[in-house]
Amino acid sequence: MHLILQWIAELVFLSLGAYTIITVARLRARSRGPGVDTVAIEERLARLEGTLEGLSVESQRLAEGHRFMTELMSKRVTDGVTR
Repeated sequence: MHLILQWIAELVFLSLGAYTIITVARLRARSRGPGVDTVAIEERLARLEGTLEGLSVESQRLAEGHRFMTELMSKRVTDGVTR
């Protein structure tokens, strides 16, 4: 019984702590007000998106090369050609 009461007390304490943190964060966000340069953020996100697409293409190219080399090596082993 003692453990259950302790668990409930900890749960209440953590819940109140989380509520307090969320409330403080909301109040700070409201006090800052507008002033975010959305155009600059959108441009930066567009550059980031282009970079990620380029990385994706390159990783696909590398994976395809790896698959090709693996297939070549496995054919060499099955054909009995080794160095």
